Amino acid sequence: MSSSAIPEQQVRTCLEGLFGEDLHAKRVLSLALATLGVIHAASLSVYAIGQAVALARGAQGKHGVKQVDRLLSNAGIAVWKLLALWVPYVLGQRTIQARVELADERSRVARESGTAGAGGPIR
Repeated sequence: MSSSAIPEQQVRTCLEGLFGEDLHAKRVLSLALATLGVIHAASLSVYAIGQAVALARGAQGKHGVKQVDRLLSNAGIAVWKLLALWVPYVLGQRTIQARVELADERSRVARESGTAGAGGPIR
């Protein structure tokens, strides 16, 4: 098994703290592995990310590629909902205006897609 600059468990713990209440544990794991792959990949292609996941975990490349491909085609991953949880985490207490703009954007997207109310409150 190869050592990685950022341990898999550290990435997983961070994402569980952000998304654990809103996503199934297996989806959080998939996001953590894909994040680990992005950190280690030289490119942002599905193949490169999957290969990097496998390398970081000491597994065969084809398994990592398959995991990343399945994650990206998973309809249960609501990107805007996850973004609404992630952005405040990244911004911290820097600005209320950014949170207001994110809420406005989420409302606009919900109206356009016909999913009013999707995503829940912004924390």
